[in-house]
Amino acid sequence: MRTNRWQSGAPPFAPAPGGSAAQEPTGTIGVDRTGGGLTGAVAAPSHSRRDGRNHGAGGHAAFGIQLAPPALRRRDPRRAQGGNVVRQAGRPSSFAARIIAWQATHGRQDLPWQSSSDPYRVWLAEIMLQQTQVATVIPYFVRFCARFPNVATLAAASIDDVLSLWAGLGYYARARNLHAGARQVVERWGGRFPTDADTLMQLPGIGRSTAGAIAAFCAGACEPILDGNVKRVLARHFAIAGDPRTAAVERRLWEQARSLLPPSADMAAYTQGLMDLGATLCRHRAPRCDECPLRRTCAAHRSGRVDAFPGAKARRPVPARRAWALLAVHGDRVLLQRRPPAGLWGGLYALPQFTSAAQLRRAADELDPGAALKVMPARRHVFTHFSLTLLPRRLDLCALPPAGRGDDRVWLSLTTIDSAPLPAPVLALLREVAAESHAAASGALAPGKAQPSASGSMPRATRKRDTML
Repeated sequence: MRTNRWQSGAPPFAPAPGGSAAQEPTGTIGVDRTGGGLTGAVAAPSHSRRDGRNHGAGGHAAFGIQLAPPALRRRDPRRAQGGNVVRQAGRPSSFAARIIAWQATHGRQDLPWQSSSDPYRVWLAEIMLQQTQVATVIPYFVRFCARFPNVATLAAASIDDVLSLWAGLGYYARARNLHAGARQVVERWGGRFPTDADTLMQLPGIGRSTAGAIAAFCAGACEPILDGNVKRVLARHFAIAGDPRTAAVERRLWEQARSLLPPSADMAAYTQGLMDLGATLCRHRAPRCDECPLRRTCAAHRSGRVDAFPGAKARRPVPARRAWALLAVHGDRVLLQRRPPAGLWGGLYALPQFTSAAQLRRAADELDPGAALKVMPARRHVFTHFSLTLLPRRLDLCALPPAGRGDDRVWLSLTTIDSAPLPAPVLALLREVAAESHAAASGALAPGKAQPSASGSMPRATRKRDTML
């Protein structure tokens, strides 16, 4: 779900040559190592089988496909100095050529991270785009680059500054990994950002697919990518059945992805085109197959079974949790507690949370013994692996108690909440509290009373999707 950063000329489209029949599983394709191309495309699966394979001597011959010998397909490409795969100039496969040509005319080409091949900016974009839509990432990327224009400024920043800019984007482990990765680049490589996949994978939070994308965009490395969108494209085109998260299916997808790579000069355009195709046409719901440049050879499209690929993952019930949150307010200040580095909202500041009402009551008594607690509407948030119902209880204090819990708790002014490292649900709650305090100061509303909605009813529990880490 990313967009084109660099363009290259679109090679002429060459249809797959005809050939003799071969009995190979669908999804396997021959690589011509001498010319950098492929010997053919993969046929649609037999309608008599539902396991995603094409059986029988007539399967590949029906589409004029000639497969390379198995030994040639399994041969590992040579790696150049620095660890990146380099493929000499040659004609791309039919699959890659169509992706490249489509990307040049239909790929998105005007997003903020497309203006430079600086590996630092590409790294930021790729990390932000993990599990996050492009439209959501754009304003965060712009603010992040304005504040931290290079890896040295990011490495020198405090983790609170980084988390403040990241707040609301979700998956907060990514922000912590960016900060740690920037410091690693400065300390180990003198601020020179690596561009080979093997070295990139030494940085925290970078897996094989992200490393491959950065290496392809910044160095023209022949490295495959396999994010969620690309998995969907390959699973449908080659009718690779099964849950793509399982080891066996993922291994087949990686093998397929590597076999399709074009020469190095075309890697940036091909990689971006593959991402764009999965994000805009080969979508999970309502795919736009009639506009797809791969429809002629797409096995799922030819068999009318696009919705069958990739295989559905087993649905598991989402665990439901609940926690009591203490909203302690003194004037325009609110009590916050830093979350542990790992886990839910790691490293951010949030309301102190408790597993029971009794625990919350004891914490409130430490601040003001016997003080009344005001019940606030429950708020439900859906995270990646569970749902959380937050039960806030408001405690209005007449005097600010002395700090006695170390530096993990702070009294934050409500006027500064928008610049603090707060998770989005907590920020939304505190904005409501700030609005109520402002209204109370003007005599329009009693302190601690929930603001009525436009319809006059009290606000209902929120149902906001968030991310866990």
